Amino acid sequence: MLITYKAMIDDGYETTLRQGLELEQARSTAHNRHVTPEAVEARRAGIQARGRTQ
Repeated sequence: MLITYKAMIDDGYETTLRQGLELEQARSTAHNRHVTPEAVEARRAGIQARGRTQ
């Protein structure tokens, strides 16, 4: 997601504020379609496990 977000920022510099907000909305919506509850839970579990070892 970080690479996608940085690309969105770079692309947004070439637009107006309105166009940039529309770009952000479109890309965020596209990304969020692929996020599942299972993926969120797996990420959360991984972060918790990593935190226990620190």
